[in-house]
Amino acid sequence: MQLSNLKTRIRTMTALVCLPLVAGAAFAQDTDGTDGMEMSEGAIEQSDTGALQDAVVVTVGDAEIVGADVMTVINMMPQEMQSQPSETLVPMAIEQLILRELIVAEARSEDLSEDPDVIALVEGDAQAPEEDAMVQVWLDRELSDVVTDEAVQDLYDEAAEQQDLPPLEEARPQIEQALIQQAIQDIRNDLEEDVEVVFYDESGEPLEQAEE
Repeated sequence: MQLSNLKTRIRTMTALVCLPLVAGAAFAQDTDGTDGMEMSEGAIEQSDTGALQDAVVVTVGDAEIVGADVMTVINMMPQEMQSQPSETLVPMAIEQLILRELIVAEARSEDLSEDPDVIALVEGDAQAPEEDAMVQVWLDRELSDVVTDEAVQDLYDEAAEQQDLPPLEEARPQIEQALIQQAIQDIRNDLEEDVEVVFYDESGEPLEQAEE
């Protein structure tokens, strides 16, 4: 395993809170219609009409995510991603922000602000904001044991039963990416169990949860 490359991929995803390319993309591609996509439709309409900036798009527990937050995330995405339609970009950005709030809440419940690694990031040369530092440290630790040789081999074997694949070492980066993607989605699901996430339409009214 090329450990340094794997750590770089994990750190890059952590720095982006992982969702624009990972969980957000998974939501955007879900043809079954997950809650995240269904609840984002009102926000998409607001984005198209230019009325998004100050409107509450979603609440995560006591935290509010407004349109300006969504647009900030979109503006931070790679240029090639920003060319996609709002129907794709807005849900991706919203899901990133939801995951971030869930992680911040969990990190605070664990008093991670007092963790030496978090303090080092806040007080170091980069002087990261405390919430950013907590998200990075918490997520780094959660993902540290996700990619193992056994997990890579198992997923490769499973995929090889359904399609022709290149040799394992050539496919390894994609396999590792898939393992990290699934881990992030599992984290999102686990953290949301005890937190109420409410989406709002363009008039500021809560949207009803879509039936599964």
